[in-house]
Amino acid sequence: MQIRKEFNFFLFFLYLLFGAASLFLLHIGDNYEPFALALCYALSATGLSPALCALTTFLPCVIRWDLTYILLTAAQTLLVMGSFYLQRKANADEKQSTGLWTLLALSLSMGAYAAFAPFTPYLSSFLPLHPTFEKIVLALGVFLLCPVCSVALRAVLHKALQCRLRADELIYCIFFFVLLGIGACKTLGLNAYL
Repeated sequence: MQIRKEFNFFLFFLYLLFGAASLFLLHIGDNYEPFALALCYALSATGLSPALCALTTFLPCVIRWDLTYILLTAAQTLLVMGSFYLQRKANADEKQSTGLWTLLALSLSMGAYAAFAPFTPYLSSFLPLHPTFEKIVLALGVFLLCPVCSVALRAVLHKALQCRLRADELIYCIFFFVLLGIGACKTLGLNAYL
């Protein structure tokens, strides 16, 4: 006997919403920085499917039509997705989670961004910095943004209307929604204000 699974419209809408959020986070900077990878990491850390989270991160990057950028984003999302699958497999055997696989994959992803991403320098007119140094600083910023997004999304998805959020969760949620707002304003232009 075959059991038919019901289609979950709430999860479908949630993944569509996170796909739009990935698109907005993609446009925060002028160089398509990997802020959406922080969202992919945070969604996977909250317990959602890593494959679908990687897909919602990868599909918006295709609009750029730059092969280097598409391959780099595919490699980054595959690293993060694979690390969460390895982490879940390791957690089935052990009782304590260390997060070593995910941190290593995130470090490799940010290293790949710093090494291979096409980049136009921001600070060349103000400070004579090398573009690679700027990419390293941005990669470190995205690396530090991942736990912030994880706490914010865990608070929004699991505790939002059930209990009062802690002060740090509120601050992280505000920071995350400000980043989304900046990306939405840059993506939609005047329509975001209307």
